[in-house]
Amino acid sequence: MNEGIVLRKTDYKETSYILNLITENGFLSLFNNGVKKKNSNKLAISEPITLISFINSEGKYKTLIEGYVIDEFKKIKSDLLKLSVANIMVEYILSLFEASIDAFKLYNLLKSSLEELDNSKDDFEITLFRFELILLSYIGISPRKEYLIETYGASSSLIDSLINIMKDSKEINKEELRNFFEKYYEREGGIVLKSKKLYHSLVG
Repeated sequence: MNEGIVLRKTDYKETSYILNLITENGFLSLFNNGVKKKNSNKLAISEPITLISFINSEGKYKTLIEGYVIDEFKKIKSDLLKLSVANIMVEYILSLFEASIDAFKLYNLLKSSLEELDNSKDDFEITLFRFELILLSYIGISPRKEYLIETYGASSSLIDSLINIMKDSKEINKEELRNFFEKYYEREGGIVLKSKKLYHSLVG
């Protein structure tokens, strides 16, 4: 069986969904037929932010044949702030659906970040910052100190915060990092996320 993370589900006809997933081998779109019918056993594996194991048909139009949930990330889905962070990470991945980036790296980054977020008890915002920083390296636009100072007028506080993200240090300026990642992704990668609006309203 294959393993993947459900990123998005889209209504298809009256009883079905189209699922967008990321796997170790790349992005995948699957028809999940009849899932909305009463007592369907495929409903749980259709939910976004769910790690599943599955078998699909081959050919141009792939269909989900069977599957089961490996991890539904219950703690994330029961916490609005955690869920907003997870939605941001998923939207980042979806924005790269057509990009030529190593899917194995993307998949494992998202999987490990969701697992970390699900198990975090406090100060889990650093999980998002770390995800964003690592993802920049995969895209090929890692922030360099000299460039940040010359182009963005980055403060020493921001530079230190970026360094401390990968050290698991809590000595970071969260507000600076939020603003930085949003502006940097937009300017350098052309990526603007709708999910950031909810997130910012929650964290203030």
